[in-house]
Amino acid sequence: NNMVTVVISKGQKDADQPKRRKRKSSKVANHEKQKEGSQQPKTRRKQALPLKGIVLSISTLNDKKGNNTGGEVNYSSAAQLCRDLGAEVLGQVGKRVNYMICTESAVEQATQRVRKAHKKRIPIVNIDWLEKCKQEKTLFSVNDYLMDEQAKVAIESRQKKQDDIANNDHDGGKEVPPDDAGWTEAVSLGCCCVCHENKTAKDCQWCKDLPCAKQ
Repeated sequence: NNMVTVVISKGQKDADQPKRRKRKSSKVANHEKQKEGSQQPKTRRKQALPLKGIVLSISTLNDKKGNNTGGEVNYSSAAQLCRDLGAEVLGQVGKRVNYMICTESAVEQATQRVRKAHKKRIPIVNIDWLEKCKQEKTLFSVNDYLMDEQAKVAIESRQKKQDDIANNDHDGGKEVPPDDAGWTEAVSLGCCCVCHENKTAKDCQWCKDLPCAKQ
């Protein structure tokens, strides 16, 4: 009945037991999930009011009766569409305006609102952008709908036409005659009395001794 004591070293004990997998901490697991999610293509979140919080101004070409002259969307329809999408519509082109919504005709004619937006560096956006936001139900990027360059060209062309008209009105489109045209050559009478105009130089006490009074 002799007791035998067997001493097992720590390394041998670990080798005999099956290895356990180390569990990842919750922080590491969540980080990896977020990383995998970021690699997936992002989808735009659809919203009922995609333009909520956006301030817009609108420029279209309408006649005095309010009818559209270019066969495009008129002002009332465009303004209503903006409001339906959640945007605020302002009649003035002020600092609060995020985008200037325009028809192509309005840009080509360089309307007053287009000129103000260009001067204040407010992005000028084609009205088709509204329909895109409506279809996608999200705030779609305006990059493909910007018309700033077209507006710049139209404004410069308008200014050139106005300058040409002003120059033509100034000279009537004809050669400007010299200032002395139509006048006879000046003759010195030796004095400045009004009697020469009244033809009374002979009776003038200032001019009676002058040669002009004897003529």
